Amino acid sequence: MGATVAPAFTNLFLNWWELTVFTKLEGYKYISMYKRYTDDLFFIWNGSINELNSFLQDINGHACGLKFEIGICGLKFEIGICGTNVYFLDLNIFMDLDNRKFISSIYKKDTYANNFLHFESKHPLFMKVNLVHGQLICLSRLISEDSGFETEINKLVLMFVQRECPLDKVNKIRDEISKNGYLEFPQILLSGFTPNV
Repeated sequence: MGATVAPAFTNLFLNWWELTVFTKLEGYKYISMYKRYTDDLFFIWNGSINELNSFLQDINGHACGLKFEIGICGLKFEIGICGTNVYFLDLNIFMDLDNRKFISSIYKKDTYANNFLHFESKHPLFMKVNLVHGQLICLSRLISEDSGFETEINKLVLMFVQRECPLDKVNKIRDEISKNGYLEFPQILLSGFTPNV
C-alpha cells in the first residue's frame, strides 16, 4: 500500500465486501469471532476443517478480485488448532485449554528494529512524550496476562531509553499506564470472547 489513500480505499472496499459478500456466505455461521485491520483478517472458526476449506472456496469464488489463503501460521488466514500459536499483526495468540480462554502476547518479526523517534529530534516535546504514552497504552491493550505485560513493558522502556528518552519521563508514564492499564484501556482483540472447547 504505497499511496496515502490506499488504506482508506482498502477499508471502504473491504467494508463493502464484508457487508455484501462475506457475511452472506453459508459458512459464515461457523465464525464465532471476526476482526479485521485494513486487509488482515482474523476469525475463530467453529466448523470442521472440511467446512473451512469449503468456506475458502466460497470466499474465493465471490472475492471480487481478492485472493484468500489458509495456512497454519501463514500470511493471510491462520488456523490455530488447539494449542498452537497464531500470529496476527503484532499479536501472538494461543488458546489456554485449561482455563478456556485465549492469551495474547506481543509478536515481533525477525526484521523488527527499534526505529522510534529519537528524543533529541527537533519535534515538539509533547509529540515525543505522547509517542511513549501511546505505545505503552497500545502494549496494555495487546497483552492479556499481567506477567507478560511486565516483561514487555520493560523491553519497551529500554527501547525508549536507547533512543535517548529520559528514564524518569518514561517511568512516570509507565507507572500511570500500569496503574490503570487494564481498567482504562481494555484489550483490543479478545475482550469478552470465550472459546468453544
